[in-house]
Amino acid sequence: MNLSSLPLEKTNQFSNLFLDYIKEAQDLKAFYGRYPSLENFKGQLQEKQFDPSKREVLVSSLKEQYKDFQLSAVQNQSIEQLLLPETFTITTGHQLSLATGPLYFIYKILTTIRLTEELTKAFPENNFVPVFWMATEDHDIAEINHFYLFGKKYEWETSEKGPSGKISTANLKELFEKVPDCPAWLSDAYCNSKSLVEATRKVAQYLFGTYGLIVIDGDDKNLKKQFTTVIENDLLENKYAPIAKQTSEELQNAGYKAQAFVRNENFFYLGDQTRERIEKQDGNYKVLNSDISFDNDSLQNEIGDFPERFSPNVILRPLYQEMILPNLAYIGGPGELAYWLQLKGIFESENIPFPILFPRKFATIIGKATLDKVKSANLDLADLFLHEKDFFELLIEKLQVEKLEFNEEENLLLQIKNSLLQKATKADKSFFPAIEAEVSKINKGLEDLGKRLNKALENKHETELNKLQNLKRKLFPNNELQERSDNFLNFYINNPDFISAIHKDLDPFEFKMECLMI
Repeated sequence: MNLSSLPLEKTNQFSNLFLDYIKEAQDLKAFYGRYPSLENFKGQLQEKQFDPSKREVLVSSLKEQYKDFQLSAVQNQSIEQLLLPETFTITTGHQLSLATGPLYFIYKILTTIRLTEELTKAFPENNFVPVFWMATEDHDIAEINHFYLFGKKYEWETSEKGPSGKISTANLKELFEKVPDCPAWLSDAYCNSKSLVEATRKVAQYLFGTYGLIVIDGDDKNLKKQFTTVIENDLLENKYAPIAKQTSEELQNAGYKAQAFVRNENFFYLGDQTRERIEKQDGNYKVLNSDISFDNDSLQNEIGDFPERFSPNVILRPLYQEMILPNLAYIGGPGELAYWLQLKGIFESENIPFPILFPRKFATIIGKATLDKVKSANLDLADLFLHEKDFFELLIEKLQVEKLEFNEEENLLLQIKNSLLQKATKADKSFFPAIEAEVSKINKGLEDLGKRLNKALENKHETELNKLQNLKRKLFPNNELQERSDNFLNFYINNPDFISAIHKDLDPFEFKMECLMI
């Protein structure tokens, strides 16, 4: 149940760049194509043309990637429809986070699904397919090897390195045996898969297969073949770095911080357990932390023969996505949309339509018991989003904890000081410093005593204050949004209808913080 919606600026959790984007600030309009509104999809549909031969490659790759899966009827239909010129995708993506990681993994996919449903109603002559792009080539294992359940961190220890999708899940059984009330399907997905990419696909299939979600792995030779020109343009011609650097500079001149650092070479070299940057050094192309090096000719041959060995970084991965998918919009969080705003010039250089950048949904789930406590304390849900210090001061006010004031005593002390100074004037003015020093000591003592008395008064209400502060800390673990920390199992274990309940209440075009009671 949707309890209320809160403007994102009221949450104190989002950058000015992101807030300005959803408010259609004039200073940002040069950095994207179309604003994420329903009516703007009409123009996006007209602009996005997609080569039929690319559709054939896409469908062939998807069928190969799904060959060992039993798909839902809507998924099978969607894959076949991707061959048709009137079919388009709506895409989100994420790393292969263990057990899906933080809640926003779920919210990104649900936003994608809900947007396709709304577009299907608005444009019945077209087909829309929700797509989840697995970041299988990402190699930052520390970001994905854990999740938080009921306040405890469950962390996977693995010595494997390189592209996360290729990492074996063979040693995960012990970890999932420690997870309380872990659904059998979830542990089976990880413990009975050969790799993290297979496990993640199984999890997404279980949770979202009936909604028609299509999961794609970009680490695919046939898909990468369509990207070889871009690989060559970047590494051999240095085509894109100057464009991205110029856009980043313009973004900074407009008063915003560039999210992603732009390098001259924007590709990694992939091995089974390695993903290392390619860097031009002394006229050759060096794969860092290895003995691999190419001259111009050998690099061009390597790109032509083994395009799957070249992995785009954050600057060029979006272009790869838009070249192999008939995509209209990308669903992302604030950080993702921020780096996309650095990339419009690159898309223009390749005559690729820039997708609509669509904010994912933001939500905070509040239990009934928590809601009752909030109401009994005469608090609003918006109050929970205050910074901790401000929240504490509000509690003091709401609980009517009287703060002792010492104005009378301070005035009395001032009168005593003035009286002493007058007497010293008649006797000996050299006593002035001594009088000032003594009064200052008394003043300091009065101030310290006041703090102690007020602390004692606060202690009278300590139990109630602690309850409410602990309530806030539970909703905002590590003083950050619930969705950036808690795993979906916190709610799914006791309510297997958790996903469908959120899906029902989610309006993709409302860019607000939704407070939900599930």
